[in-house]
Amino acid sequence: MKLRHYIFYIVMMYNISFSQFPLDIGKLIDKEFNIFFDVKSFPIEDSIFDRIDILYRIPNNFFILIRDQENLFRAIGEIDIEIKDTLNTSVDRKIHKIEFTNDSNLLNTESFTTGISSFTLKRCKYKVILIVSDRQSTRQYKGEKFSSP
Repeated sequence: MKLRHYIFYIVMMYNISFSQFPLDIGKLIDKEFNIFFDVKSFPIEDSIFDRIDILYRIPNNFFILIRDQENLFRAIGEIDIEIKDTLNTSVDRKIHKIEFTNDSNLLNTESFTTGISSFTLKRCKYKVILIVSDRQSTRQYKGEKFSSP
């Protein structure tokens, strides 16, 4: 009987591993998880600088929950925001770590990780690249938007 359970377990794990195909970065994941980000520019008075705010909202079910030693389910990820100028040269970058726990492996589809990241840069048009990565898997989202000068 134990051998039958063991074989069943092996066959199920084999089938599950092939059903989880890698997603096309930034295409399928965007529609499936509804990741939102926006870029807002605010001129600083009496200055040649602008404050550029990047607003983001990521559904928590984007992240994979793994059971830890305390019997809680933990999600670990990061948000990487990079600013590039018109010559495609990196001007500034910020990385925000994300970590949260849950009592079960099911996440509420109405829970989100939100935030604002601000940069003070010379007045110019910039390309903003947002990369959201789940550290428990290879799941990743990449989006690009431009700031207004």
